[in-house]
Amino acid sequence: MLASSVSVEPPLNLRFAVMSQTRNSEQAGTLRDSVLPSQPRSPSRLVPYLGLVAGLVAFTMLSAVYLQNSRSSDFESLASVPDAVIFELEGSRGELTVAWSDERNKVAVLGNDLDDVDPGLAYELWIVTGEGVRPAGLFTTLNGEVDDAFDVGEVEPQGWGVSVEPKTGSPHPTTEVVFSKQI
Repeated sequence: MLASSVSVEPPLNLRFAVMSQTRNSEQAGTLRDSVLPSQPRSPSRLVPYLGLVAGLVAFTMLSAVYLQNSRSSDFESLASVPDAVIFELEGSRGELTVAWSDERNKVAVLGNDLDDVDPGLAYELWIVTGEGVRPAGLFTTLNGEVDDAFDVGEVEPQGWGVSVEPKTGSPHPTTEVVFSKQI
């Protein structure tokens, strides 16, 4: 039936009307548009997004720095309690300060410019009492710095000492004392 139909040219005014409507209507993409990747956006359209990304990166970095700097150190926390007593230990290299609180049964060390010891070793803080010397805690340094605190129980210190010991600790100093302070 269709094969026997005759093709007739539409009237000219109908053809112009249809063509003008197609120019003014939104067209669906072609098959070529859906298969081939689109052209990259021009850099001027990306500028607002780049500014947003840069702002987020800056905010993240500033937040990390603030949080790191606002964290109270172990030494500062203990040194700020009312009964804390601060001692500057004397040593051959670097500075080492001890804060002790009888009420909290804690001691904290703060040091800088200390020698970093070998991996199998650590600094050991000693409490000198009327009964002898006993260990208070082990600490290591990072780039010559330390900020650490230890529970020491009830003790009446008469002095402090620090030596370099095996990383596992020792019941008594086995090497020479590198920092000390008699009270």
